[in-house]
Amino acid sequence: MNVLLKIVGTGEGVVDDTAQSAPDAVETITDATLYRKDGAVYLFYSGSDMDSSLTTKQRITIRDNYLELQRSGGMQMTMTIEPGELHDCQYVTAYGALSMQIGCSSLSVSDETERFYAMADYSIYVDGLKLSDNHLTIEARPYREDGTIDVGADF
Repeated sequence: MNVLLKIVGTGEGVVDDTAQSAPDAVETITDATLYRKDGAVYLFYSGSDMDSSLTTKQRITIRDNYLELQRSGGMQMTMTIEPGELHDCQYVTAYGALSMQIGCSSLSVSDETERFYAMADYSIYVDGLKLSDNHLTIEARPYREDGTIDVGADF
C-alpha cells in the first residue's frame, strides 16, 4: 500500500557523565510503500545520501519487539533496535566505515488500518562509550483512492 511516511529522529550527544549537548533533530517526510507479511511490517522508500547525490534505498522492518533500519546505495547500514539488547552496527560511507553498537531502552508499535506508528528510545555506543541518547518516531498513513491523505493535525 502507498503511504506518506514521516520519520523524526532526535539525539543528544553525551559530553561527559553529567552533561549532554543540545538536542539535534532530523525529519523526513516522503512517499513509501508499506507491506504486512508474516506478522511484520515493512516500509520501503528512497532518499538521497547526505554526503553525495547518490540515491539510497531504505527498508524499515518491524515485528514484535524488534525494529531494523537498512540503507543501501551511497552508504550502507543495518541498524537493529531491540529493547534490552546491544546490537553491532556498521555505518559504511565513501569515507570509510564506523563501527558502533545500538542499545534500546524502549520500543512501542501501534499498527492500525489508517495509521502505523512506532517509537523507540535508544543509545549509540562507540568503543564502549556512549555517544548519544536518541529518540525515533516512525509514522505512516495510507493514501486514499483519490490520492489524498488525512494527515491529521498531529502528523
